Amino acid sequence: MLTGTGDLGRRLAEQRQRCGLSQAETADRAGLAVGYLEYLETSATADPGPNVLIRLADALGTTAAALNGGGQVLPPGQRRAAGHPVIAELTPARSSRPSRLPGRWASSPCPGRSSARWS
Repeated sequence: MLTGTGDLGRRLAEQRQRCGLSQAETADRAGLAVGYLEYLETSATADPGPNVLIRLADALGTTAAALNGGGQVLPPGQRRAAGHPVIAELTPARSSRPSRLPGRWASSPCPGRSSARWS
């Protein structure tokens, strides 16, 4: 894994390696300078234009959207809001709380740890 790379650089390097291409071969196929491809793969702030992404995607047999991270699974809270969100009241039958005490239910995300508690 390259240190200091951004997501774009990591995806570029991984796709290039999957194709079995060197930086020189990839740069030649995309019509780019080798130094610029190296910069794209190692810079945490690289932001090439759409034409460069399209040329790289063609050279690597993928899409510009895939290189740019399109379709990646995002962690909860990082997606756009639902088109028509519905807020429903949580009834005792649907609640996992053992009583009607006020508070929030918290549990540990670590397997094998039973640190569930009220807060």
